[in-house]
Amino acid sequence: MPASTTRYRGKQLQSFKFAAVAAASALALSACGGVNQYLADRSETTELYHVFDIKTAADI
Repeated sequence: MPASTTRYRGKQLQSFKFAAVAAASALALSACGGVNQYLADRSETTELYHVFDIKTAADI
């Protein structure tokens, strides 16, 4: 193979690796965003009761 063909294939392979890394990074970031949005949208109901036991000597 001529040297110019080898150089072209090397650059092509390098471009492919870069594209694969960029695609994997974008996928990972979008997946994290989906999980964060799910957790942010989640709601939980909490009930709070106050119980008072007031003891006095007053006549009602």
